[in-house]
Amino acid sequence: MVHLLLHSGVRIDDMRAAAFKRPFLSLPECGGLLLPVCPARERSEIRVVSEGERVRRFEPLARDAENRPLCYAPAAGVVGRCVTKEIPGRGKMICVRLTPSGGEQAVRPLSRPSREEATPQKILRAAELLCLNDETDGEPLAEKLERYGRNGIDTLICDALCDDPFMADGLCTLTEMTGEVCDGLRLAARACGCSRVVIAVFRAQAAGIRTVRRLRKSLDGCELLNFNGRYPVWPALKKLHRFAGKKLGRIGAQACLQLSRAVRLGRPAERCVVTVSGDGVQKPQNLSVLIGTPVSEVLAHTALSEEDNIVAVAVHGTFAGHAVTDPETPVLADTRCILAMTRRAGRRKSGCIGCGRCNEVCGENVFVSEASRAVKRGRLEEALLYGAARCIGCRACDVVCPGGVNPSEQVLGALPPKAEGAFFPKQKAYERNGENHD
Repeated sequence: MVHLLLHSGVRIDDMRAAAFKRPFLSLPECGGLLLPVCPARERSEIRVVSEGERVRRFEPLARDAENRPLCYAPAAGVVGRCVTKEIPGRGKMICVRLTPSGGEQAVRPLSRPSREEATPQKILRAAELLCLNDETDGEPLAEKLERYGRNGIDTLICDALCDDPFMADGLCTLTEMTGEVCDGLRLAARACGCSRVVIAVFRAQAAGIRTVRRLRKSLDGCELLNFNGRYPVWPALKKLHRFAGKKLGRIGAQACLQLSRAVRLGRPAERCVVTVSGDGVQKPQNLSVLIGTPVSEVLAHTALSEEDNIVAVAVHGTFAGHAVTDPETPVLADTRCILAMTRRAGRRKSGCIGCGRCNEVCGENVFVSEASRAVKRGRLEEALLYGAARCIGCRACDVVCPGGVNPSEQVLGALPPKAEGAFFPKQKAYERNGENHD
């Protein structure tokens, strides 16, 4: 695949429009689900449902030392044994096997407040108890909304941008479940005390002009921003004149959907929208997938080009995604896409050649080459002067680097957690996503 370097971003082949041409489908339950509960190092601090026990839909499968739920059953079934699995992006996790039994019986949901009774406290409590996460950055939704409230944001933006050329999950969620997404966005704004809500879509023509016009009529008072640009789009969007001097917050379209269902129906996340694409897929498609479904099961329901030629599979995105080597790797609530590739991406590493492409492509104006060198030498204060703290982990610099250096990993991964307020470790990149860094 050809990567074209553009001064303000990265552009590669676009597969979003092709995914929208196919009907949106809901995959049925598979023979076995794998549900991550907690990091392996915390195994002694949790209580898991016993092996062989039957559980109902939405019943907690594990609780922590304070009796708070950690994981819910997305379907009724029989609990299997716990296993330790390497989950992409999360490390070694304790996982529970669940064999769906096809029953529709569900546990009693949480109390469901009316529109007037949905106070900020009740919204935050529902997001916390039902373990909701924002798919755009993986941050727990309750923590994000509380932080936005403390920071006093002016505008909350629903991110349906999908600027990654292989992902269309956000726009698909918005077009298929518009009312619930808008309701969840307003609930999130109420929880953090924000008065203005905006839904941002990127190159919405992928869904068709008629679809965009229909969206404008059904957003129930939410402002629609049709934004065009090159990956990564978010830094450029924050610089728009209409947001000058404003404090922005960011929430994913699927997070809005799940928040609406959590507050209105008392239900945890059970499914997620996933875009299946890549050069190994004949017909890219958007699918609703039960959480815990193995990646191999999802690919089995798609039209692969030639199954024997699929040599690489990745989840979570083109640029910031993770390679999958275990076919049992589960689809999680923040899994936005599955890529099936007929050839393994790889480049010969030759080290930094000083071309400056990483600096040109950075949407946050980080002096990437010098910041990564400073971090490599252990000069953290110097890296801060080059703008390392502004890095949002989009990895556009990794894509365009001809030397295979992966400068974003050096900036994000090598920074110690104790440098609070200036630097953040790789897994805490979400703490800076969605906010202005002026």
